[in-house]
Amino acid sequence: SWLDQGIPSYSICVAARTNRLLETRYTPLLADAGIEAVEVDAEGEADVSKPGVRVSTMHRMKGLEFSRVLLVGVQVGQMPYELAQGHPDDTAAAEHEVRERCLLHVAFTRARDELAVSGYGGASPFLPV
Repeated sequence: SWLDQGIPSYSICVAARTNRLLETRYTPLLADAGIEAVEVDAEGEADVSKPGVRVSTMHRMKGLEFSRVLLVGVQVGQMPYELAQGHPDDTAAAEHEVRERCLLHVAFTRARDELAVSGYGGASPFLPV
């Protein structure tokens, strides 16, 4: 709908916690809808000369700004990202939670005009209910 409103595609970003989520779910959905996607590179560059909606991990968005941001996959298991090494001690778990909250805050603040947040299954415990 943002494209239908005349928002330039380069000023729209679809962002997720992981590359895997972007690659396996959201970039293909954009392609199926006929919407060109341009990946924000590892240096956080989003070349505005290339047409297309930007797709990015939350990490790569740091320092960038977009008119519209769609944060996807903000759900249990993705945000906060579950640690793979079993059960961390209380200190490590608390530090991980702070880092994940900070990452989500950075992603939220990349939207200049409008932010939309989506997910499936259970909502992230970081979201107000």
